[in-house]
Amino acid sequence: MPHCGDGVVNTVQEQCDGADHAGHDCTEMGFVDPAGLTCTAGCLLDFTGCKNHCGNGTVEPGEQCDDGNTNALDGCSNMCQSQGTTCMTAIPVNVAVGSMLVSADTIGNGMFTSSGCQNASGPELVYAMKATSAGFLTVWTDPVTTDYDALVYVRGGASCFNGNELACGDNITNEPDLLSIPVQQNQTVFVFVDGFQGDKGHFDLHVDLSAGTCADPVPILVGDAGFNEDAKGSTEGQGADGSGVCGGLGQDVVYAVTRLTQGNVKVTTTPTAPGFKSVTHARTSCGDPASEIACNNNPTPATQTSTITANNVDTTTPTFVWVDGTLGQQGAYTVSFGK
Repeated sequence: MPHCGDGVVNTVQEQCDGADHAGHDCTEMGFVDPAGLTCTAGCLLDFTGCKNHCGNGTVEPGEQCDDGNTNALDGCSNMCQSQGTTCMTAIPVNVAVGSMLVSADTIGNGMFTSSGCQNASGPELVYAMKATSAGFLTVWTDPVTTDYDALVYVRGGASCFNGNELACGDNITNEPDLLSIPVQQNQTVFVFVDGFQGDKGHFDLHVDLSAGTCADPVPILVGDAGFNEDAKGSTEGQGADGSGVCGGLGQDVVYAVTRLTQGNVKVTTTPTAPGFKSVTHARTSCGDPASEIACNNNPTPATQTSTITANNVDTTTPTFVWVDGTLGQQGAYTVSFGK
């Protein structure tokens, strides 16, 4: 009589027998790889050997997502678990000095927070960015490869939920959404990539940590639509890389400014620290004082802002802009770059 262990399935009493699985395999449980199914000594099917394969593009048991790769920064981790869709699952990113590119999609994500950015109501991804060195953290969406009307904003403090909103970058489609803030070593800030009025899609986010010196200036990309790209900073603790013909013997921060298309860039520095009087000046060659093209040391204490216009800013070769202080003054400021 047929019995368990004879290698032949008695379909009335047995699910399997030895190597005979009666046509069953792991695909019945949602796995792509059919291998891994075994038969117990009691001739029962055992699916515990079935395995998922993160990165094959199919969500299998044990996975929350699978986007066809194992890139840990795109909202689906290298273990195929969803990330960045809430503050609690913010995607961790260690940001070293230099530049990196983060690519992802916001399609299908939830909307878990709002911001001071007007109409930030699209699905979003949240990144917990930790600076490995003190400097200036700058992020901007790539205007060519980002295919929707994105915006970015950043929160500080101990909590992504309750932290203060430090800056917002919002422009139109095919323009860079840029923000820049000063950070301390090992400081973590939460960067949100959102969508204007519910818009969503693919984005490429440039992330840069720089010292704000001639050797390592802060990158700024100015678009064509007339929107200002705003940066926040502080000259405290900085070196002195140069001064302008109109003044500026204080500590300074250097920005490397380019444009999407060649044209003029208006730069306005507004001190936010009491008593700090700014000087703004620009050169075409960072180390050459003779290449200075503009300088403004506003003599009106009540106004405090200093404004220059840099003409014919190129698309690839940067113009260098200094935020400086009068007679050694230093402090915090906001600087806007626009047409």
